[in-house]
Amino acid sequence: MTMASQEEKEGYLGQGLIDGRSLRFSHKKADLLKYPEVVHVLEGLEEIRSAGRPVTVKISGGLEPMTDPERVAFILEVGKERGFPVRIYSNGILIDTPDLRNLVLKADDLRVSLNALNEAYFQEIYRAGTTKSKRINYEKIITVLQDLVAERKRIGSKTLIGINYVVVKENIYEMWKMAALCEEIGLDYVNYNTDYCDDFNAQIYLAIEHQVKKIKAMKTQGELNQVSVSFGGALLQNNVFSKQPVGHFDPKEMSRLKVFVDPGG
Repeated sequence: MTMASQEEKEGYLGQGLIDGRSLRFSHKKADLLKYPEVVHVLEGLEEIRSAGRPVTVKISGGLEPMTDPERVAFILEVGKERGFPVRIYSNGILIDTPDLRNLVLKADDLRVSLNALNEAYFQEIYRAGTTKSKRINYEKIITVLQDLVAERKRIGSKTLIGINYVVVKENIYEMWKMAALCEEIGLDYVNYNTDYCDDFNAQIYLAIEHQVKKIKAMKTQGELNQVSVSFGGALLQNNVFSKQPVGHFDPKEMSRLKVFVDPGG
């Protein structure tokens, strides 16, 4: 739950600068959950697990969780102490130091969001509405991933490292290239998903179907030996997940499936 601002604001929790912009929480520091309250949330998850339901702790962000590595480290530590699988969802941009690599490689799973395979499209989707920057670029993300794989091998970490690729009209024909890139880098998986509200027509779904078949053929032919591949149901035209959600959602029922807790509680 962070915001990028052109100015420093007194009283907010600053997280350093990127391209001269201040990254800060959208909450004031005094408004954030205290660490004992975070523990209380995890204790509630222990009760759910004791009732026979599997539990996974996922650390993600309104913008990027690694803008607050101290809080990530705490949640990771207390989650692992309780025997929960812990996953970190990140855009990868800030995981460019030995300390932060060591931190995320304590998780069970590190999922990096990457929807682009070239600099122009990367800048378009990640830097929309901001000054284009060479400091945050496509090559940096590739370097981050390569360094993570190398560090994982060096320290003997068991952390799974993979990519979440959100399929949109602009990047459909590069789906197979992302699978090949993940194999080349030595990543463990790539997930292909889409936004439920995308207005895909029959032609778009057909293009996606061709990409899915191509990737499956690559797997069969031994071109993808290490990386596993999964496809979200919403990618396929006739799958129930490709339809816009309808009907009534009971909050109590939904909370048994997934709960988001932001830093303000």
